[in-house]
Amino acid sequence: MRVESVAFDPRRLVRDVVGFWTAEAQRKGLFLALTGEAALPMSASGDPMRLRQILNNLISNAVKFTGSGGVTLEVETHDGPNGTTELSLTVADTGRGLTEEQLERLFTPFDQTDDTIARTHGGTGLGLAISRELARLMGGDLTVENGARGGARFTARVRLQSAAETAPAPQKTQAATAAGHRPPRILVVDDHPIGRKAMSVLLQPLGAVVAEADSGEAALDALSVERFDLVLMDVTMAGMGGHEAARRLRSQPGPNRGVAMLAASGLTGREDVAACLAAGMNGCVAKPLEPAALYAAIERVLTGAPEPEQATEAA
Repeated sequence: MRVESVAFDPRRLVRDVVGFWTAEAQRKGLFLALTGEAALPMSASGDPMRLRQILNNLISNAVKFTGSGGVTLEVETHDGPNGTTELSLTVADTGRGLTEEQLERLFTPFDQTDDTIARTHGGTGLGLAISRELARLMGGDLTVENGARGGARFTARVRLQSAAETAPAPQKTQAATAAGHRPPRILVVDDHPIGRKAMSVLLQPLGAVVAEADSGEAALDALSVERFDLVLMDVTMAGMGGHEAARRLRSQPGPNRGVAMLAASGLTGREDVAACLAAGMNGCVAKPLEPAALYAAIERVLTGAPEPEQATEAA
């Protein structure tokens, strides 16, 4: 994993992230509060995509595992060495807190500390491990403790440079920002749990908000009620396959009738790709998935760029 340094507005970033998760918190009957953000600089240099990824993961987890009460993002700033600014971002919840065993295992990749978590909430057990490594790459760390009044407190510390020391941010070309000032919402559809896990793991570095469906029928149910920016669809599934699910989605009214859709398939010949396009998909990525090819395909469909083969034929 790598981080970059571009100019951005930290105050706007944290407000955007909290705004993004407010509806989900309210749906569960929770509050989501933000304190201390007024002390943030309005311009600094760092990696906004990675910082957003850390906060998305921490707030998502807090909302997911809090049954009542709510979640607060507490922001503090400190002067760092050589004119840098050190941010302390604490996500505190009113949940039941963590046991000593859970605290020891929390940052272990693929370890969700409790076998019931995967069955109840899904996920890969990678989010916190990745977030901690990102915080360390940004000159800080990610730590956790139980709050004095209950609940858990996750604190991400990162270091930002003065914006004057860095050139202005380049044009947005990364898939994680193609959907606007928020991470893309992606639905992963695969009838095999390892397939879903592999796709979800590859999407982690993009800072995407990932949901999963284990069949074409389940995908259509999810797509009928919640808006997504992208669907990553396995083609060969038991029951309703990816082609049929795509045709039904495109033929019926709903919030995702025009959503970007990528087929994930081990069959990538000309006729196979043509079948995916005919079913209403926007492109195809080969299995086993290769990160660079997947990210490039996601960026193309989210920005509306043509497939490379299509562009060549048009020329």
